[in-house]
Amino acid sequence: AKDKNFVYSRARAGTIKIEEVDAKTFEYLWNLYFKDKNSVYRNGVQLNKADVNTFKTLNYSYSKDKNNVFHYLYIIEEADPDTFKYLKWWYSKDKNNVYRNLDKIEEADPETFEILESWYTKDKNNVYRYNNKIEDANPETFEISKSWYSKDKNNVYRYNTKIKEADVKTFQNITPWYSKDKNNVYRNKDKIEWADPETFEIFEIYKTCAKDKNNIYYSGEKTDFDHDTFEFLNKEYSKDKNGVYYYYHKIEEADPQTFEISEINDNCTKDKNNIYYYGEKADYDYDTFEFLNRLYSKDKNGVYYHSHKIKWADINTFEVLQKSDYYAKDKNFIYSRDEKLENIDSESFKLVGEYIFDKNGCYDKKLKKVDNSICEWLLK
Repeated sequence: AKDKNFVYSRARAGTIKIEEVDAKTFEYLWNLYFKDKNSVYRNGVQLNKADVNTFKTLNYSYSKDKNNVFHYLYIIEEADPDTFKYLKWWYSKDKNNVYRNLDKIEEADPETFEILESWYTKDKNNVYRYNNKIEDANPETFEISKSWYSKDKNNVYRYNTKIKEADVKTFQNITPWYSKDKNNVYRNKDKIEWADPETFEIFEIYKTCAKDKNNIYYSGEKTDFDHDTFEFLNKEYSKDKNGVYYYYHKIEEADPQTFEISEINDNCTKDKNNIYYYGEKADYDYDTFEFLNRLYSKDKNGVYYHSHKIKWADINTFEVLQKSDYYAKDKNFIYSRDEKLENIDSESFKLVGEYIFDKNGCYDKKLKKVDNSICEWLLK
């Protein structure tokens, strides 16, 4: 926007005045670009060295004049403005070079350069991912498989790195992290020692974990889980005859025979002896512990939000408000999660949509007072 004296630009802090812009010759170009008789600007910031008379935009991030090519506010060194051409994504070229954003892709041939998919490109000589040449990759036979694997007639690659020992003919991608061939199993680019490719399979419930006829593997590492009795209880918890595990960490003292997961909150578990929260033994009283909803619980000693004890809460009168998982009250206070709301009247408290209402007024979620008419309208 402009008036007779100044030009203004919208910023995160609001509308700001752009200093030194000549309002009389101010001209909007395209997208975030504009110019006056002296300079070119992008989003209110001057493009240094831009020639006003020959400047033109190529897309939202590239522009050029008779002397330079720009990516956003920066000059692309070596770029030839006469032959420069935007290609796709972050790629561009001129008669001499290929560029990704501001950077020249070393060795890339502009005449034969082509963009593939998943950030792979190639020319008559090489294959590249982002700005980097993939060593030894054959551009004629190069093909991309899913999940960041690729191959050519000679090798298999994970991103830019050759997978040593991989057999090209029998190589297959299993998940984004696991692959195998007739000889080996791989986690990313690394061979998994001891893994048997014929019987290797992924646990569908948690695809970082796998097994073969001999072992259980976690993130490509052989574990000490008992092969024959190991099972997942859910994505986080598993067990075998020797113990119970939170992810792959053993829960001390947990009894695998009686271990069970709460139906109300699956972060909470118990066995015949203890209650556990996120895989750690909790200090709840075993006999009196109960859930009030998925977030609040109590025992004879206190009230809890997740596993945090609410030190002000009165056990006997504490109740969760029916319309929200996050609000509760007792005879003394209203609570939001595990914090008491000091200035809210417990007797007259009402939850109205996303607003709080009591005898003193209407409040937003941050307890900032707002116009009472908002709550009054919602209460109708």
